[in-house]
Amino acid sequence: MTFVAAAAALAVSACRWVAGMGGIAAESGRGAAGRLKGDMVVQAITGGATVSLRRLFWVGPAALCAAVLAVAIIQRIALAMIDSLPAPFRFPMTSIEPLVLIALLVAGAVVVFAIVGDVALNPIRTFKRIALTVLLLSFIPNIFAAMSWGAGSWQPAIALAVMHVAAWAVTVTMLTRFGTIQRDALS
Repeated sequence: MTFVAAAAALAVSACRWVAGMGGIAAESGRGAAGRLKGDMVVQAITGGATVSLRRLFWVGPAALCAAVLAVAIIQRIALAMIDSLPAPFRFPMTSIEPLVLIALLVAGAVVVFAIVGDVALNPIRTFKRIALTVLLLSFIPNIFAAMSWGAGSWQPAIALAVMHVAAWAVTVTMLTRFGTIQRDALS
């Protein structure tokens, strides 16, 4: 599971190399990178918190597991509540496909969080905006499917949308709350 955090650190390092700012371990008092008691920290110029790459090594996998668990619980509840599933929704509602996709997408979110933490002036706000935009875009296939496959398709489409919201809420909350260090701690 630490592969996600390692990929995030590698992505940040690649972004810095492309930008000509040096590697992750670059230590400069005024640069984008700094250290806090051996902790690799990506510092923002503004904002009250900085993204901690060291914390992402445990927060990333924890967010992934929590999001998959939340989606699995919602999937089971939805299956118990929906009387009859339309044929096009049988596979996504009864298989592990939503769980696999959530795991992949949350892993991607961890990488995006690390990159945004490195390049954004206000990384928390920027990441929340990106995550909200992705969430809203994720509803488009659900709405399209529900409109295309008839009235009985709205219940499973809404259940899938609730899974999206749960995964989004868990991921954004865990990354922004536990994957950061308050600026006061850096002084």
